[in-house]
Amino acid sequence: MLCQAANGEYWGAYWDTASVSLPAHPSIERFWFVANALLSSASRPAPKRFGGSANPNLWGPWITDDPKEAAGCGWCTAFVTDYNTEALLYGAFSSNKLPQLSSYVDLVLAFLPAARTGAVATARLAASQFPNRNQTLLQCVLDAPNAIHFPCGIGPFGMPSSGNGPSPAGDWELRTCGMFAAMPLLWQYEYFGNATFGRETVLPILRGLADFWRCWLQRQPTEDGGYVLVDNDDNMSEQGWWMGCAEEHGPGCSRWQNPIISIAFLKRLFATLPQLSAELGQPTEPWWSDVYEHLPPYRTATMPTCRKCPSGDYNNSKCPCTNVTLFLMGSEAHDDKGNEIQPPHLFSPYYSNWPIFPAEHLDADSTGADGAVALQTGSMLAVAPNSLGVQDFPPAIRMWAGQSKPHAAVEPGAQPVPMLQVIPPVPSLFTLLRPYLARFSPVVCAFSPSRRGGSSEPQA
Repeated sequence: MLCQAANGEYWGAYWDTASVSLPAHPSIERFWFVANALLSSASRPAPKRFGGSANPNLWGPWITDDPKEAAGCGWCTAFVTDYNTEALLYGAFSSNKLPQLSSYVDLVLAFLPAARTGAVATARLAASQFPNRNQTLLQCVLDAPNAIHFPCGIGPFGMPSSGNGPSPAGDWELRTCGMFAAMPLLWQYEYFGNATFGRETVLPILRGLADFWRCWLQRQPTEDGGYVLVDNDDNMSEQGWWMGCAEEHGPGCSRWQNPIISIAFLKRLFATLPQLSAELGQPTEPWWSDVYEHLPPYRTATMPTCRKCPSGDYNNSKCPCTNVTLFLMGSEAHDDKGNEIQPPHLFSPYYSNWPIFPAEHLDADSTGADGAVALQTGSMLAVAPNSLGVQDFPPAIRMWAGQSKPHAAVEPGAQPVPMLQVIPPVPSLFTLLRPYLARFSPVVCAFSPSRRGGSSEPQA
């Protein structure tokens, strides 16, 4: 009975933080409740005196296959930091589920010493491996003791990932995994407004990432006598192994200049740092704004783009092709044979949306040329198969579409304010497990965060 009572108290307090009612859209309403039930079941906080909570891996506690079998369980217990681990918690912010984020914060903070070691190791390797690399890179990182660089997979309690290993090789030559890891911490401050958390946790991590990127970026002279900071020796996705490299077609594994993932995250980082520091009463660095002003522009191209009709075909009378200006995946890329990739093959309905989400450098309120291109790029839910064949963002998770985060710096102890942005949580784990929910009952005898009563589960 004590277990049942504690469970009821926990779920009552959990559902008190936010709720939605969508009579006109019952399937979305059900998805919201189902996804939040799974979120809690996978990330229920435990007291620090009992060791705290382990961050849910890509499958949470639900691994349905023996990893030794041929099929495996699909990354099993990994903490893959280039989107996957962070995506498990994307729904927590707009659903006002602050406690569910604690284990992720602990995961990232525990890895910071290894991230410092990784920054030095990555700089040392790059300075010797790439002939066009600035040879002062290593010394620059050594002179910046707080510079950090994350691999694209990490382990709990500060340990390296068994799948990736530590940097430098562990980043898959993808330099943005630190920004992936930092975004949920930044969102936690932006949504919940804890000034102490912002000063002591978020700002130092963003500063450390900025210190590394300041060393990594290279000056390239421009025709007007100025310069632009370029990101060389980078790639789009995990050394390109699922983008066609293994089949000797598509973009090369590490032959990118200014990949849109990196540039979008950098614009977000260096635009945010001065504002955040000033808001928190902390000193700012003049070079932050200088870096932002000299980052390369997003590359765009106008090309015939075709929406995919429900019938599955393209360019018919109901879904005609039109010329649209869209973001491209980088300013320069080469295939495995050294040939430069040209539009339309540099457009992707997945990667080209990176400035919109998850970087959140642009949104529906953005003005100017970039804002117009963002609106057009974000509307392309599917295009004719003349672009890179990677999966689209599901239309249900278009988080960029006009929602803004309430933002106020407050001290600890203030109650979170319910923010009912009606956007379904997006964790891939939750989507995969939805068919099993009818057989799943998240009744766990754990520690109740409050003594308020309530029902144990929603009736979805």
